Amino acid sequence: MLVERNKGGRDIDGIPVQNLREHIIEHWETMKMELLQGTYEPEPVRRGEIPKPDSGVRLLGIPTASDRLIQQGHCPSVSFSI
Repeated sequence: MLVERNKGGRDIDGIPVQNLREHIIEHWETMKMELLQGTYEPEPVRRGEIPKPDSGVRLLGIPTASDRLIQQGHCPSVSFSI
């Protein structure tokens, strides 16, 4: 999984990326059903800030590892439909 290869940190639920595969396997049926039914709700994002070189900060919204995985799965279909 790309999320694992990028060595992401813990998500806002505290699940380390190294445990993500196990978490997805355990919850996949529910996640799949919600995705297919259109009822999947992403978790709230964690806020972060990155300093800008010219002053100020750039605000970030950091999704959970599970939501990043789902976003990566949907990325090809979204980018081709634009």
